[in-house]
Amino acid sequence: MVNKYINVKRRTNELVRICYSYLKEHGQIDAETIVHLTRLTWITNSNNNSWLRTVRNPSLSVIFSEDLSKQSNQDISAFIAHKTNKSYSKISDLIEQPTGFTNVYLAYRNSFAKWMSRNISMCEKACDLVYKNEVGQAYYKASLIIHSLPSISGAGNASDKNMPASNFLTPLLFALSPDKKFPIINKRQNVKNLLQSLNLDNAPLPDQFSALHDLINFKTGIKDAAVLDSMEFDLHDFLDTPSSPQIAQVSDEKPVLGKDLPLKDEDDISVVIKSGSKKSRNIHNQITNRLRSYFSEFSTLEGASKSCMYDLLVKEFYTDADLLIEVKSSNKAGDIRMAIGQLYDYGRQLSSPHYPAIFIPSPPSQNLKDLAKYADVMLMWFINNNIYCYDPDAGGEPFSMDI
Repeated sequence: MVNKYINVKRRTNELVRICYSYLKEHGQIDAETIVHLTRLTWITNSNNNSWLRTVRNPSLSVIFSEDLSKQSNQDISAFIAHKTNKSYSKISDLIEQPTGFTNVYLAYRNSFAKWMSRNISMCEKACDLVYKNEVGQAYYKASLIIHSLPSISGAGNASDKNMPASNFLTPLLFALSPDKKFPIINKRQNVKNLLQSLNLDNAPLPDQFSALHDLINFKTGIKDAAVLDSMEFDLHDFLDTPSSPQIAQVSDEKPVLGKDLPLKDEDDISVVIKSGSKKSRNIHNQITNRLRSYFSEFSTLEGASKSCMYDLLVKEFYTDADLLIEVKSSNKAGDIRMAIGQLYDYGRQLSSPHYPAIFIPSPPSQNLKDLAKYADVMLMWFINNNIYCYDPDAGGEPFSMDI
């Protein structure tokens, strides 16, 4: 779950909803405009300038009935802000930064327009259900509509192959959903992996929809379908079953002010109290938040089971393993001894290979280095905005971590 890709999906949602609202207000929802709304979710294999020239700007031109193909981003932002009565800063944020997230095979892009003209009534109904989300089970009803639609034929070398309508329409319906919780169900490998982990890779679309939509909740930490679509690993650790309790959730921002600073593990209470409960939790959460930001190019998880409440798991940080981090709010030997025990206890419950590390608020003493060497764990700390490490397996000299 790379954060920048999550935000690209969320920006796409905001842009498409603004465009749909404008079209709806002006009575211009038809096969052509729905095709171009869908195109706003697309990307290309080439550079960003090519995508602007061939995909986004032509589609915005059709939606707003104005040739924007040669306009600057600033002029496009001003024009759309005026047309939609939105603030320039809001529109500019969507236009100046990347949007679009699905790469559709070229062989199907042209045939999609013809397919849409034949199925506009049902597609418009699905779009309206999701955009408004006013009736009970609106999203599920939309998934039933998609499931009932014929597949889309290819062109050229793919003329004998068909693509499910969901490949085109579920990205659009995600982009229309007011809470961003309509799952994207297409042929991307990570989606296939998610469905396989749920034993639903060959299930009907409505069943796939229901299972993926149910995963978007507080307990898993999956806030919306943008997060779900960015997950590239097995969901086993997120599922809570009698035979296999949930042990992971998506890492989230931690509070650093107020009375509701959470304790990670009830068994840690006595240690935390001795070191100053509120102050310790504040430092702990500040460090954890900085780490989430620092590792934003990677997927980050946190423990969700009472017996496995690890602070941060950086997925695939190494080519052959994850990085398991336990955060401590002081350099006291008692805290470090506790962290070592936690890492070993959490580590034995994780299914993926990993390297253990303790994150401390300041550079370690020689005594702490000796302890870390004996326990075979890495020590990490911030100096300004850089992370420095002491790794007993890397020669013993502190070094700066480069990402």
